[in-house]
Amino acid sequence: MADKMDYLRKYHKDVQIIENGFDNIADIPDSWKRVLNLQRAEDKVIVAMQMWNRVVFKELSNTIQYMKKNLKNIELITYRGRYSLLYSIASGNGQILYYEGGNPLQCQPSSDLERYWTSFPDTVQKFYQDLHDGFNYYASGSMGLYSKSDILHLGDEDWEIVDKMEESLKIQLESAFGFFGSGAGAYVVIDALNDKDDDAVLWSVSKLPRYNIDFWDIVDEWIVIGFQG
Repeated sequence: MADKMDYLRKYHKDVQIIENGFDNIADIPDSWKRVLNLQRAEDKVIVAMQMWNRVVFKELSNTIQYMKKNLKNIELITYRGRYSLLYSIASGNGQILYYEGGNPLQCQPSSDLERYWTSFPDTVQKFYQDLHDGFNYYASGSMGLYSKSDILHLGDEDWEIVDKMEESLKIQLESAFGFFGSGAGAYVVIDALNDKDDDAVLWSVSKLPRYNIDFWDIVDEWIVIGFQG
């Protein structure tokens, strides 16, 4: 436990693991409490995966299958006045990776994101409202879905790659948001004004965009790549 806390505090100095009293915490979902109140880690994994299945069984099937086999424990953590679930997941070489599932009851979207939120695919909205406010690698906040407060608004950035394009841009930067970050300058982007459900763009700081990507297919694939290490 000491080694784990040393690691966690490298990134958030005030982080704490909450070990009991979950029913008294008003700011976490009841579905989390059902998981956390279980005594055995194995039982927590089973119930947590049922929670994921109810929300994104089809969309994140590979992610769920990997976690069913390699998820070792789930704990409640808090820092900066916010709660998250900490997932301890075994990588391909057996190392434990810590992933953070944000709290849908404490999400803090930007005004730009909030303005377009209801235009995003229903499946995306459901993930953030019913499961987690983002799910990503604890140490970097990347290799997964960003929390609402960290979702990248393309319209707020200057993109040199746009000047290198020979053809016109096929999305509107003002209504485009990066939900997933690779940690290496690549993003899975949805243009809220795109009329094709789950149709995404693979956006990069250094490469031309790839259009007509299925949002959940690439998110599912990249999360598992992160798990495997």
